[in-house]
Amino acid sequence: MTCLQAGDVKPPYQDLYSMHRAYWLLAILFLIPISLVASDETEAYFSSLKNLNFEEAKTAAISGDSPLHLHMNILVEVLSYQQETPSEIAFTGTESNLLKVIKFLIIGYQELYSNNQTSIEAYINFSSALNLSEQDNSDYLIKASLIALLDLLKHEIFIGSKQYNPYLDRFRELKSDKTDEVLLILYEIVFYSKGDEHQNIDYNYYEAISALDAVFNTLPKNHPFFSFYYHEKGIQYKLAKEYDLSEWYFKKVDSIAREKSFLKKLHGTNLWQLADLMQLAGNMNGAKEYLKKSRNTAEDLRDVFYDDLLSSRIFARSSSYDSAYYFLKKSVDMEYTLGAKNNTLESSILAVQNQTDKLKLDKLRLDAKNKANQNLLIAAMSLLIFGGVIAVLFYKNTSKKRRLAEQQEEIQKQKVEALLKEQELMSIDAMIEGQEKERQRVANELHDDLGSLMATVKLHFENIKVNEKDTSLGKASTLLEQAYQKIRGIAHSKNSGVMATQGLLPAVRKMARTITETDQLVLEVHDYGLEDRMENSLELSIFRIIQELVANIIKHAKASKGSIQFTQHEESLNILIEDNGIGFDTSKINASVKGMGLHSIEKRIEYAEGDFTIDSILGKGTSIIINIPI
Repeated sequence: MTCLQAGDVKPPYQDLYSMHRAYWLLAILFLIPISLVASDETEAYFSSLKNLNFEEAKTAAISGDSPLHLHMNILVEVLSYQQETPSEIAFTGTESNLLKVIKFLIIGYQELYSNNQTSIEAYINFSSALNLSEQDNSDYLIKASLIALLDLLKHEIFIGSKQYNPYLDRFRELKSDKTDEVLLILYEIVFYSKGDEHQNIDYNYYEAISALDAVFNTLPKNHPFFSFYYHEKGIQYKLAKEYDLSEWYFKKVDSIAREKSFLKKLHGTNLWQLADLMQLAGNMNGAKEYLKKSRNTAEDLRDVFYDDLLSSRIFARSSSYDSAYYFLKKSVDMEYTLGAKNNTLESSILAVQNQTDKLKLDKLRLDAKNKANQNLLIAAMSLLIFGGVIAVLFYKNTSKKRRLAEQQEEIQKQKVEALLKEQELMSIDAMIEGQEKERQRVANELHDDLGSLMATVKLHFENIKVNEKDTSLGKASTLLEQAYQKIRGIAHSKNSGVMATQGLLPAVRKMARTITETDQLVLEVHDYGLEDRMENSLELSIFRIIQELVANIIKHAKASKGSIQFTQHEESLNILIEDNGIGFDTSKINASVKGMGLHSIEKRIEYAEGDFTIDSILGKGTSIIINIPI
């Protein structure tokens, strides 16, 4: 219910300001004769508003009968209580631009805090305040207008667009004090989080959170901005599933915000966050309690939408599926309404921009008519501006086509890579299947044909009557028995049936015992948490990988001891294979150990979506770590 995504439409000043700054400044110089004279009084007033210090703002406004002071006090009242005032705001033809800006801000905030369920009028008035402020190049008024627009946009839902970016960039350009820095970071955090606190958050969000921690360490602890800071920290720890810390921060916000009228919207948002936190932590009673409080503070469609959506989640987790479906359907219906509302607002943003451009053209014509001595200059400026706009549009169009072509080329490249990857995986799959069939065939032949033949020979040999003094036949009988057992052992080691009936761990232990009995290598097997069986093909693939690596130890390592260690985590299996052999230089692995079958092992592990690491020291042995998701 907090961090909402805004759109990508540029504000009225952006194109000419960012693309043709020189032309724009010249236009202001020659075409806009009226300037706003900033006084220390009004600058201090807007500084107090920016810092949410409304008592100081009232003092700076100075009670009096003048229209300017009257409307300064009205703006303080609207912002202090976040609600409409009974005052009717009207414009006359003789008032100053400063007074007009304040009137536009009053009307815009009244619309923002009203229950009209639309933000169009608020946007139009805030944009008008920004236009006047930009014309007169008054930084503190520009900032006040930008803050109003950003406050509006952060409470709206804009799917797939970023209307806030130009305003955020402009505010970044004008940043001049600590308060500006804090506000900028807070806005960045809200917009970077993209409207849904449950989705993955990108790197920019966590970078902004770190910057927020740093800047708030320099502020006095009683600063009004700390409520917003604690709220964002609560969201941060909620995303990290550190629910106790998150609850602490949200409750701290609750204790502060419920006592401050100008934190009314933050208080409602914070109650929703507490309710959502409780349901995530499994405290359904607490979730329902805070959701009820959140509903009592709901002021617009967006609040109702999030309350209904959370109600659906809570009832679903409580197994009340009829109620969960009811609120889910309500939230879906509300989402369509919000979508239409936001499309209307986006259309309004575009309309305001078009109207602003039209007013600029009308002003050019009026100045040209009333100032005959500047006709040529104005015409030249107009041509330059329109020529520049056409050039920019042409450049944008060309750049867009080039980017589309590059994107198409990249997509084709990715498709080819994906196809090659798929073919490689199919090849590996076929290779593994072929290897297993061949192993099975060899095992069957050893067991059924050669094994049976050896058993028959052994039977006939035992029936031969021999002279007990002749030891040769006794030794031959012993060797024949050993040969028979080796054939059986090879057949069973090659037969994958042991995997299907016993599992990975028994098969590896049996292999280790067989190898240890040869006195070539003492091989130990340890397991930690490997209790449940895995899918048989995965167990078989892991067993073949271990077989290949153990074969490498026997053939190449010249080791006397080795170990195989299994550690099962929640969703992954870690395998550590070590030996005390001669080791090798891992930097030359591609050239010097080509015959060790590591390429085949790597492909098997890659096929299982795992990874492995080789760590070897000459003269001290080798360690191989394998991680495979299960």
